[in-house]
Amino acid sequence: MLPNPLSDSITLCPSSCVCLKELKYLGLNNCPHVDDWCLSRLHVFGDSLQELGLAGCPKVTERGLASLHHLKNLRRLDLSGLPSVHNQGLLRILLEEVLPQCVVVGIEYEDGLLQQPLAGQSGSSPHGMGLGLGLGLALPAGTLKDLTCPEEVS
Repeated sequence: MLPNPLSDSITLCPSSCVCLKELKYLGLNNCPHVDDWCLSRLHVFGDSLQELGLAGCPKVTERGLASLHHLKNLRRLDLSGLPSVHNQGLLRILLEEVLPQCVVVGIEYEDGLLQQPLAGQSGSSPHGMGLGLGLGLALPAGTLKDLTCPEEVS
């Protein structure tokens, strides 16, 4: 039996769709073939794309989502159910910073952050000391280790 070319070997290559100059909505929800490389190619729709659905795409990671900063006209971005994306709340904050006109749905600010007891409450994080964000949330210890100031040389 021959494989079904529509279900077994889907190739998504936005660069071959450059003729779609006015593409406004692109729904790629639950597509197992969409990955970071594919997202990096969406820059060709930077002037027109207003809504992008990536909900349930298992191969999408933070690396691919970072390339969406080229989509300056994006108004809505659905990131529901992305199993390969960690620290989703932090990612949402970063995306809203580079795309201020875009509404990011499907992830909440606290997703992926550790809970830290409020001042005066006892308890400890299961991952050791966390870095408090002033919101009752914490990042795992060592998350910002590369951002520490080097010791002064005298």
